[in-house]
Amino acid sequence: EHGGGNRCQTEKCNKGAQGKNENKVFACTEHGGGVKTTLIKRLNEASAAGASTKRSIDEVEGDVEEAPAAKKAVVEETVGFEKLRVAELRAECTKRGLDTKGVKAALVKKLRDWVEEEEEEEAMERARSLGS
Repeated sequence: EHGGGNRCQTEKCNKGAQGKNENKVFACTEHGGGVKTTLIKRLNEASAAGASTKRSIDEVEGDVEEAPAAKKAVVEETVGFEKLRVAELRAECTKRGLDTKGVKAALVKKLRDWVEEEEEEEAMERARSLGS
């Protein structure tokens, strides 16, 4: 719930492991942490309480973070770009409507940035659809 040795920053919460990382602080899921599942839970609670969906989404929109599994999927996908040849990278850029000019490192960066933007847009769209 509190993850790898982190401690909740909420004053009276004693959750979180102690040890080498005990100085790291964040909000635990019980106190408004920013992971997607918590965001969804907060939106559902606000909706059930009769709160304005638009307002609820606006209030928590900045809190959206990708869950560790989603981050891992993005990392695995973008690591694959390193293994492609320049011609293959250009083909991937063309598929995504990206500029195909540049050296391998530049093409990989364009593709990684595109994947990250798509993931963020999908997360925001899911959050909006849950609030509707």
